[in-house]
Amino acid sequence: MNSQVDRKVQDQLEKVHDHRPYFTYWVTFVQIVVFIVSVSVYGFAPVGVETVDKKALILKTSLTQEYSVSKERGNMWIGPRQEDLIHLGAKYSPCMRRDDNIVALLEGDKAEERTTGCCINNDKSGCLQTTKDKCSNVAAFWASCSNAGADPPDYCRSVTFNRTQGPVCGLDPVHCEQPSYLHESIWKNDITAWPICKKPAPSSEAHMSCDIIGRPCCHGIQGECFLTTREHCDFIRGHFHEDAFLCSQVSCLDDICGMINFAHPDHPDQVYRLWISLFLHAGVFHLLITILFQVFVMRDIEKLCGAIRIATIYTLSGIAGNLASATFLPYQVEVGPAGSQFGLLATLFVEVIQSWTLLRSPCQEIGKLIGILVVLFMLGFLPWIDNYAHLIGFLVGFMLSFAMLPYVTFGPSDKKRKIIGTILCLVTVVVFLVLLFLLFYVVGVYECKGCQYLNCIPFTATFCDNMKVTIGRSQKFS
Repeated sequence: MNSQVDRKVQDQLEKVHDHRPYFTYWVTFVQIVVFIVSVSVYGFAPVGVETVDKKALILKTSLTQEYSVSKERGNMWIGPRQEDLIHLGAKYSPCMRRDDNIVALLEGDKAEERTTGCCINNDKSGCLQTTKDKCSNVAAFWASCSNAGADPPDYCRSVTFNRTQGPVCGLDPVHCEQPSYLHESIWKNDITAWPICKKPAPSSEAHMSCDIIGRPCCHGIQGECFLTTREHCDFIRGHFHEDAFLCSQVSCLDDICGMINFAHPDHPDQVYRLWISLFLHAGVFHLLITILFQVFVMRDIEKLCGAIRIATIYTLSGIAGNLASATFLPYQVEVGPAGSQFGLLATLFVEVIQSWTLLRSPCQEIGKLIGILVVLFMLGFLPWIDNYAHLIGFLVGFMLSFAMLPYVTFGPSDKKRKIIGTILCLVTVVVFLVLLFLLFYVVGVYECKGCQYLNCIPFTATFCDNMKVTIGRSQKFS
């Protein structure tokens, strides 16, 4: 009986094909090309883990040259800046879903914008939309409709009502031909709802004829916006909007996220970042780790299992890992196929388990794999490498490997057990992915105290600063 079983096992082993590792070569080639293009277009961040201050004399809205400081976070992996990685398609939750914390900040910005007026310099050197406390009482005049009274100036009048907000430097419904000021459903009493005038009409009003000093500049990674000069905006690596008058007229998240514009400006929808970030890397050393893993580990697995199986495990493990990371660490910017690599490591564990009786020392093989697993997991405590992606990618890869890898059966009962296991694993993966999507898009986890310590251990006071994102505003409207 044993000889018959051994013969059947031998027949199954002889039928196992040696596949060409096409997917390994393809994905590695794409990752190398993407990295070369990335650094060619965006350049390198300062090398290291510290924040670097860049100083320069910059023309600001005061129309004087002032020293300005731009802070740049270092990159220990020798690669692009954090903002550039987001623009390239990194995993970053505010670009993938409507974020309540970001929305609250933007609404706060709009509330402040409603209190602004046009600050017009007495020497006619220019004007700036700002709040009253930031407009000089000596050198400028602050035009405002907030306390205009029963007989307001012309710039506060509309067709059927008197405005209590504004005026806006360079923008007035009465002096706009397209869209016409007669459309009061467009030109409301709320200046944050005003559109950009496509065809302005000539005007002698002071707030319309003055030279506008500052226009909207989007900077940072939270949709921050303030009015400043183009020179200042370029210095801090912001996005300057020459045709806009108010921050409410631009979508800073669209600028920051890049890629394909949102279908609706208020609803970020770049879910494809879960996949695209698998091809991005934080730097040269990060890419080198990926290449070594894929050449020496992934290639051999694909030779055994085939391109379709490995591509499926690689992609779904990576997406699941990124989705878990986006859920529990929504404001951390991360790139790379961390979840995919751990999903592939899981296939090695499954191979050992499925072939336990064929191996001379299976416990020793498991020990070697655990050693590799621990080393890669330790790398996840470094900035921009993701242990949530590691953990969830491993679990999904483990279940997919049980369901998809070719296996040898040792009799009818063993075959039945493995078929049942395959079905259960496939159902579990589907349910698990659905739960992750519900947790991310429906429930919405915006704060998880202590979650960051699974992802980055602060070996020094500033070691994890380039992953730390404090939700707030460091610079007000103007």
